[in-house]
Amino acid sequence: MTTQEIDNLNYDAAVTAVRAAGYKGTWIASAKSDILKKVLKGEMTATDAAVATIGGGVPAPAPAPTPAPAPVSLDGVFGAAITNAVGSQIGAIQQRLDDLANQIGSVPQGVEDKLDDLARRVTDSESAATDMFRDLITKVDAALQQGGTATAKVIAPVLGLAPSVSADPVAKALEFYCAPGNTLKPVLIKGGPGAGKTYGARQHGRQFDRYIEIGITPATEACDLLGYPTPTTSWIDGPLSQAFRLAAAGQTVCLLLDEYYRARGGASQILLTALTEFEENGEYWYRIRTGKEIIDPVTNCETSEEIVAPRRNLAVVATTNVGGKFDITPPDGALKERFKPVHVEVEETKLRRVIDAHVTAKGFTNSVPHFVTDRVVEFWKACKVLVADSFLEQLPSTRILSQAVSFSLNEDDVPHRILDMGLHIWVAETLDGLPEPEQCKRVVDALKAAFPGYAPAPTGDPTIDQLILV
Repeated sequence: MTTQEIDNLNYDAAVTAVRAAGYKGTWIASAKSDILKKVLKGEMTATDAAVATIGGGVPAPAPAPTPAPAPVSLDGVFGAAITNAVGSQIGAIQQRLDDLANQIGSVPQGVEDKLDDLARRVTDSESAATDMFRDLITKVDAALQQGGTATAKVIAPVLGLAPSVSADPVAKALEFYCAPGNTLKPVLIKGGPGAGKTYGARQHGRQFDRYIEIGITPATEACDLLGYPTPTTSWIDGPLSQAFRLAAAGQTVCLLLDEYYRARGGASQILLTALTEFEENGEYWYRIRTGKEIIDPVTNCETSEEIVAPRRNLAVVATTNVGGKFDITPPDGALKERFKPVHVEVEETKLRRVIDAHVTAKGFTNSVPHFVTDRVVEFWKACKVLVADSFLEQLPSTRILSQAVSFSLNEDDVPHRILDMGLHIWVAETLDGLPEPEQCKRVVDALKAAFPGYAPAPTGDPTIDQLILV
């Protein structure tokens, strides 16, 4: 692949190309396009890409030489689960666990590490492997009960467990209405910024053959969704046409419409038409006209291409912020009927899980496990009270708090990063365009209360420093 070809790859194609090139690791699903392309061009190593994407960066130890494959005989359900899921040979077990580790994310806490440990130590002794497998079953079973995460659903069959429908409302809706190969209805995830709407949809999309994401803005036009001809090419599919074409070809596709309520005019009408299902021969279908000129084989006249895709293969997930301060236009009743709505907000359990994953990736433990996570959550809870009392404009989002942890140099740097990245977002502005002083003081006070010993440091912005260095 030439440098020009790599530069022309979209995000989805770049992810596919990186994996096809033999790279592995959970960082791939989180990396931005420019990082993926640098890896493909040899400008960045996989280790450096992992550091830039998820922090940490300690490469996994090379697997120990595998002895000649031999049957594994573990007692009871452990032996049966391993034998049924991954075969009876040590080499097969290790390969399957490696594959699983590349499919899952960082939650539930500790499961991925346990998989790696089990893969390395399964050859040591049957008793050690049995104990580790029992612990793994406990962790995954708890995850199934609490959240039904993608991690749990991937690993559960290996453990002989059936993934139950999640108690989390978003995951529950996605699992029921947007299952790969058995999609029933589009799902609309509504909530405040940083509540995990897009993250949840992307995690769900990892179960499908293809994941396609469309970022909607007020300027999005019908051709941005459907496609268009160019001076050198007869037609280039837009993401909506691409999703329909792949689903019609038999692949399972998850299509994310990010910031769906920002759609205007022609784009909104196209989405309404595309998500109008019809029934034929006992199956439900979606249909779109792409605008691509073709010759009708019956009339021998030019017409617009039509793509008909089975509903079961095309899961449509839309996200939107809610509230008067966002540039959104709620759809009419007809478009609302196309979706199963579900509301999500930042809540403590989810926030703690996400922050803990970033803390673990950075190796931050201080002297007490989860110390940094506890402090971040305490700050968030204090800000929640300030927002409820109208002393702050906006609640700190999971996105900003997790980024602050990822960008921190050490544990003591976390509150400085939180202030530096979030202050301008959470407070109002004066008529002069400066952060409101009293609100700045309350944010600093909340950080001091949550992080013992914290003292504001210069940010490099004198207008901010004169407000916080008091």
